[in-house]
Amino acid sequence: MDNSAAREALAAMGFEDDQVHAALQRAATVEEAIALILGGDLEPDPSTNPTAGMMAGMKMVLCCNQDLNMSAGKLGAQCAHAALGAARRVDGSVGDAWRQSGEKVVVLRCDGGETGLLELQQAAAASGLPAHGVRDAGRTEVDAGSLTVLAIGPAAEDRVDEISGHLQLY
Repeated sequence: MDNSAAREALAAMGFEDDQVHAALQRAATVEEAIALILGGDLEPDPSTNPTAGMMAGMKMVLCCNQDLNMSAGKLGAQCAHAALGAARRVDGSVGDAWRQSGEKVVVLRCDGGETGLLELQQAAAASGLPAHGVRDAGRTEVDAGSLTVLAIGPAAEDRVDEISGHLQLY
């Protein structure tokens, strides 16, 4: 298998060109190509690229609105909504790659309030990364319509870090 749609899908996930080429030479489907790359079953030529065959992994980050002072339980529920919403937005091959790489999720602090989250969401969209914001219904701790958590990803770690790397761990 070696077609432009498969190349584009794998490139969008953050895989290196040499990985994509080698995997598509051996795989019958995009899913098989992902498994080959993530499984380290490719033998790239290190003389042409010292980082060939290595992939940054996949992850999702959950950026939490610190201005709302949510309780641990409220924040946990909002993070779950964000993670599920983001995971549902990605196509099958991206979701498969994320699952195969361990479904990494990192929770981060966003001290910029709703404005900060919206700026992150715009940056993610401009970079072609999936993002999903959660607005609360207002039944418990925060006002209706408050932007509580923004999920970015799942996508290649290095691409997600370009957008959220400046934020601190929660």
